[in-house]
Parts: sequence; structure tokens; C-alpha cells
Amino acid sequence: MEGKIIHCAVGNLSCALVDVPSEEGSFRLQEIDGEFVLESGPAKLPSYYLEELRQQGYTIMEGMLDPVALQRLKAGADEKRARDHAEEPPTDGFFWMTDGLLWSPEVCRAITNPIALWVIQQYLSTDDI
Repeated sequence: MEGKIIHCAVGNLSCALVDVPSEEGSFRLQEIDGEFVLESGPAKLPSYYLEELRQQGYTIMEGMLDPVALQRLKAGADEKRARDHAEEPPTDGFFWMTDGLLWSPEVCRAITNPIALWVIQQYLSTDDI
């Protein structure tokens, strides 16, 4: 199996990720405390996103959330907008929501994804994230 191995340890949790490119995109074989789970991952290798971030100042890591999680995120955003922002005028389909970490486990999972964290650490030249 070819790919880049990323080891991650936080507190009592440790995991090893193997980024494996395939025709369908990239898959991560993840070991958490002896259990392996195959998850879909970003469409491209982490090095691609890092280079794009360095060149453009931003990158889009598609595939960080599976379709079910993405639907939960959309439903949560709709619910929050209806509850907290009902008095605002309609938008063009885009809505700025600044506190996703407070109400969305999906946002938390996406930004703490080991591949996303690795890209950010490399970009900022620090492991202190």
C-alpha cells in the first residue's frame, strides 16, 4: 500500500493515518486504539492542499465531511438561522455563520481532521495547534 503515514497523539488517544490515493479519490485507513476504520478523505493529497494554500492564500479540502454529516450541518444551519436570524432579510443563498464550533459537531470534526490540521501546521510552521 503506497501513501503517506501520519501519526497523531492527543492525550490518551493515538491514531495512525495512511493516506492512500485511488481512482475514486483519497481514502484514509485510520487506527484508533487498535480499531481500523476506512473513511473517505479529501480528493487530493495533503501536499496538494498545502501548495495551493501557499500559492493562493486559501484552499478548499473537498470530502472532509461525508454526505450524511454534510446534510446534518445544513439542517443545523437552517435551524439556527430560523431560530436566531429570522428577522434578517433573505439572502442570495449564502449565509455567514460565525459560531459553528458552538453548535455543530460536524464543524468541529472538519477543522480537527488530522489531514486538515497537518496542512495548517505545515503552513504556519508550527506543531502547536
